[in-house]
Amino acid sequence: MKHLRLWVSLCVGLSVVVIAGACGQAQPACDSASCPFGCCDSSGQCQAATLQACGFAGAACTACLFTETCQLGRCSAGGTSTGGGTGGGGGGLDAGFDAGVRLQCLVDNDCALGKLCNAVSNTCVPACASSADCPASEKTCKTANGSVGTSSMPGYCQCTTDALCSNAVPGAVCSVATKQCAARCTASTQCPRRTQCETATGQCVSGTVPSVDAGIPGACSSSSPQPDVCGYGSVCPIDNRCVPLSDGSCSNIAGASRPTWTSNSVGPVIFNVVDEVDDATACTTGYAFTVTVYAYAGPGTVFPASKSASPTLTAYGLSGAGTNVTSNLLSQANYTVSVGGTQLSAKFTLCSATTSPLATGFAFANGNGVCTTLVR
Repeated sequence: MKHLRLWVSLCVGLSVVVIAGACGQAQPACDSASCPFGCCDSSGQCQAATLQACGFAGAACTACLFTETCQLGRCSAGGTSTGGGTGGGGGGLDAGFDAGVRLQCLVDNDCALGKLCNAVSNTCVPACASSADCPASEKTCKTANGSVGTSSMPGYCQCTTDALCSNAVPGAVCSVATKQCAARCTASTQCPRRTQCETATGQCVSGTVPSVDAGIPGACSSSSPQPDVCGYGSVCPIDNRCVPLSDGSCSNIAGASRPTWTSNSVGPVIFNVVDEVDDATACTTGYAFTVTVYAYAGPGTVFPASKSASPTLTAYGLSGAGTNVTSNLLSQANYTVSVGGTQLSAKFTLCSATTSPLATGFAFANGNGVCTTLVR
């Protein structure tokens, strides 16, 4: 089953099929071209992603259950995927930050082999198949929904008391938010998303910090062209809070011959990568991995209408060796610019001797490096 690697909501196009168009314009039919930022309801109208109408890129809207959330354009329990943490390393939001807290993952496949995504802290944690795999401080192996972890449905080690956590690290508490041992918080900026610090207990509890997200004003819209009000170097995910991004840390990006990207850089920002249904016809040899990359233009710039004039998009292998996607893999038909040239969607296919999974990285010239793992 394919999984989204980053957060999805805008338009880009690299070499096979492309998502185009702009949101909110009346169209004869609701599809990926006329509804790139939302889903199509039963009457053929484009709707922004909500619990009642969850979807993206012109897909049919789905009503989520009350126990679910609309994450990455799909209904999910607690924001995680249903897998067991067997995805490859270097997830899409690795090295991102939210309210000062490291944001490593959104789904299990963003994490390395043997790890799962804690949906509250958005960090990758070791997976367990039974409580025998767990330390005394976090002695219970459970899944995110509270069922017992097994080899077929791994969980992660969870704590039960402050005392056991404090025995391992003096002063630590058993976090009611993440169910893992943590240092006592003294400010809400030390807490995971959608929680705030209760200083009397040192616990991060349910709630939000008004208009605060790593120093960036909140109230952004995930349905707007990115980065909306968040500013260059950030993105507005499904929960409508600005998330600053950082350069990817996987070997694909770290080992590449390219300048380190910061929020002071000027290149296009990749804010989402989608693992698509693979187009086997695109490869004469090897295995096909089809992907769509979404990006917004750098400060004061726009994407040109012709892909030959566009900033170079490169795909990086594990050693950091790069392939020029713009010249070698991207067709003009699959290079789609929208919203006055500020948004780009690109869909293309990588051909690899690797069967699955394929760890890869992407970056535009002078833009951020993104790490992801593609599966067949």
